[in-house]
Amino acid sequence: MKFGLKPTLRIVHMVTMRGKPSDPIACAIAQKQLYSSHYFRTALDLSVCVRDSNGPKQAGFYLIKALGSEQGGLSGPKGSIVRRAAVSRAVTNLEKGLAAIRDTIESQKCE
Repeated sequence: MKFGLKPTLRIVHMVTMRGKPSDPIACAIAQKQLYSSHYFRTALDLSVCVRDSNGPKQAGFYLIKALGSEQGGLSGPKGSIVRRAAVSRAVTNLEKGLAAIRDTIESQKCE
């Protein structure tokens, strides 16, 4: 993971759930951080795809992401530099991730 001034190694536990075709939730993914080489003390990410109930014949859905973490070592003069870089990279990585999801979905043919 690119975060801060140097790469960060994170080990996470991931749980996935796929809903039935009649369920409002198409799928859900939860990730809990088990280890981080530095910066992150704890982290929990949740992604949920909720089907669009207004158009049941369409393949649309809403992607809901909730990201939470607690960082260490981001205080003081050096920490403020790391924090600035970390926030910038986090936003950029989230934008790239969402764009990749959109591109993957749009490239698939809907039947």
